[in-house]
Amino acid sequence: MPHLIMVGNMMLSGPNLHTLFIESFVDDESILRDNARNVKISSPDFSGMDPDDAAELYLKRIDMKIPTFEIMEEKELNYIRMINAGRRFFYNNLSFNYLSHRIVFYLTNLHIKSRTTFFARAGTTTEEDSYKADAPLSEPGTTWSCVLETSLSDHL
Repeated sequence: MPHLIMVGNMMLSGPNLHTLFIESFVDDESILRDNARNVKISSPDFSGMDPDDAAELYLKRIDMKIPTFEIMEEKELNYIRMINAGRRFFYNNLSFNYLSHRIVFYLTNLHIKSRTTFFARAGTTTEEDSYKADAPLSEPGTTWSCVLETSLSDHL
């Protein structure tokens, strides 16, 4: 996957930036079917379709992509491979920072249920490099938290 190496190198060329790819690999048919029925049929792509037809179309889309799918194997990239919704994990080069370890902790403690998970960047704080602490939000951080709350409330 030369394109991923290129993306990783571009990201690393910035000031103190690190790239972490998360790959979800599923080859368990029951997980694929459940995901197609319970999650994907609510996607705008399948709006107005019969749920069974939508699930079938989604599974056909997956089948069409299988011949071109490439598993991440580049030794120089930082990535997590989650296999069959967390039954197994593979980690590569995750020694670069605290946040990568928190992401691993989060993924390994997920309990797969029908629900939506949101990832959001924390607002800036009054203390520099305080991602480990619970520092007070700065003015832009407070603005960001209000925008985030409104966006999530509108979405839910």
